[in-house]
Amino acid sequence: MYIDNFIYLVSDTNDNPPVFDVPVYSFDIPENAPRGYQVGVIAAADPDLGNNAVVTYTVISDWANDVFSLNPQTGVFTLTARLDYEEMQHYILVVQAQDNGQPSLSTTLTVYCNVLDLNDNPPVFDAMSYSMEIYENVSIGTPVVTVTAADIDSGMR
Repeated sequence: MYIDNFIYLVSDTNDNPPVFDVPVYSFDIPENAPRGYQVGVIAAADPDLGNNAVVTYTVISDWANDVFSLNPQTGVFTLTARLDYEEMQHYILVVQAQDNGQPSLSTTLTVYCNVLDLNDNPPVFDAMSYSMEIYENVSIGTPVVTVTAADIDSGMR
């Protein structure tokens, strides 16, 4: 009688890059959000096994590191600076998900961060002062001056 006592081990080859769960991410952030505000979470999965499936996240857009922070393990975006809608309404970030296999495989994704405007600016008159002459015999209801003001906030508020 012959008994096969061999154990066969198959090891994983790093042949799959990480895949994001959606093709594009978009987050809305109120312009008065404080530093440390959690903007959102991105997620990618790698179908490989073990260390080949461990994913690390990186923001490729260097300028974005002044405004946003990305946790490389969890994919959580946080705000690191104050936002002002009147200065910048949209941020477009390029993010990379990279696995820990050898050779390392990666994929990129675009993240859109939209700043939501708040009514945080008062209207400003177009002139510092208005001067006019009105005759004493002007009929009641006759327009005497037009005053204009502008508000840099968006919308009708």
